[in-house]
This record gives sequence, C-alpha cells and structure tokens, in this order.
Amino acid sequence: MMYYIKGDPKKSVSPDVFVSFGIGKKLRRTYRLWEEGKPPNFVLEFSSENTYRRDQNEKKLLYASIGVKEYFLYDSERQYLPTPIMGFRLIEGEYVPIPVSSDGSVMSETLNIELRLRGKILGFYDRDSSKWLETPAVKAAARADQETARANREAEMRKQVEAEAAKLREELERLKAQNTK
Repeated sequence: MMYYIKGDPKKSVSPDVFVSFGIGKKLRRTYRLWEEGKPPNFVLEFSSENTYRRDQNEKKLLYASIGVKEYFLYDSERQYLPTPIMGFRLIEGEYVPIPVSSDGSVMSETLNIELRLRGKILGFYDRDSSKWLETPAVKAAARADQETARANREAEMRKQVEAEAAKLREELERLKAQNTK
C-alpha cells in the first residue's frame, strides 16, 4: 500500500508495480510519501475488466497529482486498452502519452528500458545491452518453452526407435520364414 496523505489512512492506493529511486533499500510493508520524501518515479498497473476504467481515470489523475514521473498500463488480455502497453510521462503536472513504437514497445526514460511484448507476456528490453531483462514470468515462459521442446524431441526419438524396432521385427520374421523352408 502507498499512503499519500499523512493522517488519512483512506488516502491510499496499491500500485501493481512501482519503482522509487534514491530512498535506500529496506524492507517496507507500506510506502508513506511523507516518510520517503518523494513519490515513486515509475508506476505500472495491470489493467483488467474490473480496473481499466479506474486505471485510465482516477489513478492516472492521482499519480499525476502526487508527482509520479511515469505511469504505465498493461492489458494482458488485449481487450480493455487501445494498445496492450500504454505509457504516460508527467510534463508540467499533467500526463502526456508516450508514443508507441512500430513494434508496440513503449520507452520508459525513467527506467531506461522498453516495455514491449515478448510473445504473449510483458517484457522489459534494455536497448543499451540489447538484452531482455529476465523477469520471473519470462523465466517461467522460457522453462515452459524448453520443456515443450524437450518433450517434442523425446516424442520424435520414440517414433524413430519404434520405427526401427518395427523394421527389425519384420526382418526377424523374414529370416524365420526363410529358415523354416
């Protein structure tokens, strides 16, 4: 939970993901703006049927009012937002849309990475190193792909072994038939 007005526990929001630079690393159950001394630099919300209207309206206005530099939305179902990934940058107190590249990616200047689709999931691409950041979801998808490939290789090898065994049985039957003559 992120609390943004001291003394009013109802003034809180729960971003799906947020990044705040320069506050030091420590275990936090909550993020209190007045204690941290600054709002997060980056917020990402995962939009759904139940949240997309609030994500695009109330939350967008709230994050702008407290000074979140970049606000991103991701629609994993590709049903609720105009594009699967949307980004906004705070300029003079208001969010301005960040252009979507031809490949569907959106650049976060705050994080210095691109948010882009990697297959069916959201990925984070570092242009400087030309590498994908390995998130848990990306690692899980890669493991699933590896397991599928391994299972396919095993199935193909099984077919080859079975075909060879069938040929050997035929040859054995042929040889038996010759010896009985």
